[in-house]
Amino acid sequence: MDADTAWRIRQRERARRLEDSGDWPQALRLWDALALLPPGDEAARREHHRLAGRMAEAASDHWQRASAALKRNDLDSAEHHLVKLMALDPGHAEALQALRRIDLQRQRRPNPSTPPSPATMPPSAPRGGP
Repeated sequence: MDADTAWRIRQRERARRLEDSGDWPQALRLWDALALLPPGDEAARREHHRLAGRMAEAASDHWQRASAALKRNDLDSAEHHLVKLMALDPGHAEALQALRRIDLQRQRRPNPSTPPSPATMPPSAPRGGP
């Protein structure tokens, strides 16, 4: 086995490990690189398309779950799924807008576990003096 073939085998194994560990975007980039290196690697091209399909399905699932959570006003769950979606599809404009809306909603609503700051507390009643 020549050095080029051995290197390609190691890179395929690396791409599979990345995919198995959940780092799909990095695995996809590696499959893409292997498919583009001359001579064209048809097996890497097939793996690239297979993983791209899995990523698209997962992104769609996260979008549906985030949308349902937003309808329930479950901001934590929506944010979780939107962040997962953005990891798979960083250019998803609707997900980015939804994350911004969540952030604005959180800024607007008071947090019951946070004690009021002196600036937000009502003025104290005047005391009678001696």
